[in-house]
Amino acid sequence: MTSFAAIIFIAGLLTTGVLLITLVVTLAVMLQSWESRSKGVVQIHKGSDVYHYCKAFSSHGELNSLKQSDIPPVCRSLSFGYIEHGEYNRDLNLSISMIESFFETISPSNSHPDVVLVDIDDILDSDPAYSYQLIHQHQFNLKYGSSKPSGSIEDATNLKQRLTVELCMKLQSRGWSSILLSRKHERLKCYY
Repeated sequence: MTSFAAIIFIAGLLTTGVLLITLVVTLAVMLQSWESRSKGVVQIHKGSDVYHYCKAFSSHGELNSLKQSDIPPVCRSLSFGYIEHGEYNRDLNLSISMIESFFETISPSNSHPDVVLVDIDDILDSDPAYSYQLIHQHQFNLKYGSSKPSGSIEDATNLKQRLTVELCMKLQSRGWSSILLSRKHERLKCYY
């Protein structure tokens, strides 16, 4: 190997070494400035077993129309917060608007009967006087302004009943026939 080739080889090694040292210093300075800018500990929220249990219970509760007394004590604060902070109202309004937008895209046929099946066990209360009171309370709230929801299960049930009855009335006004279904025994049914 000639002396010229050795000089070029050593110069290349020195250049590579200087570049690597420059890269390490640059990364260290960047890491230092990033670390000083974002003080604090980044924590990833890990759901607890109680939260997952309550979330599953609430899904079953909505499907099976559970009463306030059926909620386990460990889940009460979560369920009341869900209702009180308006999340239940927002989710219910989203569901109702999706149903309305679906029925706006189609119309009842004149050639064959089209109907909407409605399960009234979850919509109307078993006590007709209570349902009557609910309708008048809603009319009063519309006229004089409604109060803030208390976060109770009864408020959520009343809201669900009111919005579902309003949806059924809108569908009937658009020409849809409704068939009301019930799983209750004939003696337990209330007719409106």
